[in-house]
Amino acid sequence: MKRTCLMILGMGRSGTSALGGVLQVLGVSMGKKTIAPDEGNPKGYFENENIVFFNNTKLFPFFGTFWDRIELLDVEKIQQDIPKKLVEEAKQIIEEDYQDSDIFGIKDPRMCILFPFWKKILQDLNIEIKCILPYRNPFEVANSLKVGDNFYIEKGLLLWAKYVLYAEYYSRSYKRVFIGYDTLLNSTYQTIKKIEKSLDISFPIPVEKAKNTIDGFLDKRLKHHNIQNTYQQEPLTKFIIDIAKLYEYLINSDIPIPDDIIFKFDSMREKYKDFLNIPNFYQIADSGSNIFTALFSNRAKNNIKDIVSNYKKIAIYGAGTLGNMLYAAYRDVLSDKVCCFLDDNLKDTVLMDKPVIKPEGIPKNIDLIIISPQSEKAYESMKQRVDGKNVIWLKDLLF
Repeated sequence: MKRTCLMILGMGRSGTSALGGVLQVLGVSMGKKTIAPDEGNPKGYFENENIVFFNNTKLFPFFGTFWDRIELLDVEKIQQDIPKKLVEEAKQIIEEDYQDSDIFGIKDPRMCILFPFWKKILQDLNIEIKCILPYRNPFEVANSLKVGDNFYIEKGLLLWAKYVLYAEYYSRSYKRVFIGYDTLLNSTYQTIKKIEKSLDISFPIPVEKAKNTIDGFLDKRLKHHNIQNTYQQEPLTKFIIDIAKLYEYLINSDIPIPDDIIFKFDSMREKYKDFLNIPNFYQIADSGSNIFTALFSNRAKNNIKDIVSNYKKIAIYGAGTLGNMLYAAYRDVLSDKVCCFLDDNLKDTVLMDKPVIKPEGIPKNIDLIIISPQSEKAYESMKQRVDGKNVIWLKDLLF
C-alpha cells in the first residue's frame, strides 16, 4: 500500500497548528518528536522537530535566506545544486520518522517555500502527496506577527502573500483542499469531512470516535487578533485583499478551480514583485526583521570578514539554532577558523564537522569566542564561564 503524506501548506499564525493537532487526533502521525508547546502555542505546534531543524539550519542557509525574508526564492530553479548529502539526510528523516505510518502529516510553514525540495524527496520514496491549504484573514496574521516577532504590519502582509501564493502555485499538481481557520473552529466536523472527500482519504480514527478529544483540543479563545478585512484602496492593502478574496472563493467552492482563478493567482505573483521594486517601501517593510534576518545583512557580512581576518582560532558558544545558523550561513569563511562549539546540552557530539564540548573544556589556543544566544542574561552568564577569553556577542555583530 502506497503511503500518503498530508502536506499542510499555510503561513504561520494561520491555524496550521490547530489543523495539525486535529489531524493527530484523527490518527495522522505528525512525527515521532514534535516541537513542544510553549506560551505562544500552549496546545502544541505539531511540527516535526527534525524537519524544522533541517529546514532552518540546512536548507535555508544553503539558499542564503530564512523564513522571514520577503524576497522571492525560486527553489525549483536551484534545487538541482543541492548537495547529495542533504538530499539523503532529508530522506533519512522521512524514513525514520514515518516508516510505520500509512498516512502521515508534515506541518511546517516553511514548506510553502521549500515544497519543491520535499516534493522530490517524497516522490523518490514513492510517497503520495496530498495538500491542505489553511487560510486566515491576512490582517490578523500580520497583527499576530507584529506582536510575536516585532514585524511591521507591511512586512507581515507581504510575508503572508509570499507564503500563500507559493502554496497555491506549488500544490497545483496534487489533490488539495482549501480550508479556513474560522471554519475549522466553527464548523469543525464539516471541515474534516470536506478534507476527507476532497483528498479521497479516510482518517485512521473515525471522526465519531475522536469527537470528544477534538472538542477538548480546539479552543476559540486561543485565536487572537480577530478583525475583519479592511477595504481601503491603498495599493498594498488592495493587493492583499485581492489575494484573500481568491482564497475565500476556493474555500467556499466545491467545483474544480476555473482557469480564470489560476490566471489571477499568476497575476498576483507578478504583482508581488512590484512591491519589492519600490526601495523605500521595501526598507520600511523589512525594518521589523528579527535577529535571523540580520544574520544575512551587509553589516553582518562585513563584521564576519573582519573577525576572520583578525583571529586564528574561534569557538561558537551555543550550539542551538542561532549558533547553527551563524556557522552554516558563513561556513565558507568560518570553516578554517572555527574549532568547536561550546554547549552543555549537546556536549560530546559533532555538529557540522565541528566537535561540541563543554565550556569548561575550551582549548587554550582559542583566541575569540562568539556568544550566540539572544538574551543579554544568557550572554552575561556565558561570558563569566569563559572569563579571561576574548568574547563578542553575536547580537553586536548584527545590529
